[in-house]
Amino acid sequence: MLLALAALAGLVAAPSCREQGLPATRAGRVVVVSYDGLGADLAWQWIGSGLAAEPDGLAALAGQGLAVRRLRMASPTLTSVGHATLATGQPPSATGVVSNTFHRPGTPVTENVAGYAVSYQAPALWT
Repeated sequence: MLLALAALAGLVAAPSCREQGLPATRAGRVVVVSYDGLGADLAWQWIGSGLAAEPDGLAALAGQGLAVRRLRMASPTLTSVGHATLATGQPPSATGVVSNTFHRPGTPVTENVAGYAVSYQAPALWT
């Protein structure tokens, strides 16, 4: 999740760069990488100890300013919930994604949906 947040921060950073008089570029495509269960504390520990020292890995991204010191996760801390929150900047109550698999109100009790396959009820940050 550390890198996913950093990548999304890059998407929304361009307007703030212009406000500060800095050059900004807009990426045609962005790849978001999500490391399930890797919090900022552990990632920084790996970077500091040299465990994550690959030239194009975590340490390199952090060296370019593409990392966060702290990260606040959405609750519940499940993959599809986290991805929906990263994509929209909204909590599960706004995205409608409340679990990896869940039952939507007003549908038959036997009908479940996958959090990975539903449309978010909140717009994505890039729309």
